[in-house]
Amino acid sequence: MSEYNRTIITIGRQFGSGGREIGETLAKELGVEFYDKELIALAGQRSGIDKSLLDDVDENATNSMLYSLVAGSYTPPNGFTAFPEESMTDRLFATQCNVVRELAEKGPCVLVGRCCDYILRDHPHCVKIFIHAPLEARVERIMRLYELDEARAAALIKKTDKRRAAYYTYYTGWKWGLAETNQLSLDSASLGIQNSVQLIRLFVDLCEGKEG
Repeated sequence: MSEYNRTIITIGRQFGSGGREIGETLAKELGVEFYDKELIALAGQRSGIDKSLLDDVDENATNSMLYSLVAGSYTPPNGFTAFPEESMTDRLFATQCNVVRELAEKGPCVLVGRCCDYILRDHPHCVKIFIHAPLEARVERIMRLYELDEARAAALIKKTDKRRAAYYTYYTGWKWGLAETNQLSLDSASLGIQNSVQLIRLFVDLCEGKEG
């Protein structure tokens, strides 16, 4: 069993910052479970949502009107709005909350995205991390990973971050990426992937009292 037998680490991340790679590497080094897309798969199974639809509802606001509303670009006609009682995204998020809490009770793990920091906000051994990087570094990474030109990479980053921020704000009431809602924020471009992992390990050790 890992020596980190109580620690839950949540990682929020800007698109293209390498947050997933950092989280996966960290989990391997700590000897704990890692969950990213796996959270959606587990929640999807329980909520009965078809696998082919999961990518469409993963970290997306409930509908296009809600996305615009949360993102600040929608003005309702006559001051009135009407939303469906429960969308597919709402159902998936509710199930996902239960899955995340169960995984946290089951044992130590690293959880990426999907409002896990908020869901586990009252967990006594949850360490909340946010990974960011300058836009130019993220564009370079996305160009390489997705074989896109610079303009398309930049557009994808902007769209993805805006979508994640809208989703996060809608389901938590918090603003995405704020220092106040994270215990450690770090620039992965300045540190690199491996140094980011080592810094998080040191921070977790300090939080859990493993360093004097």
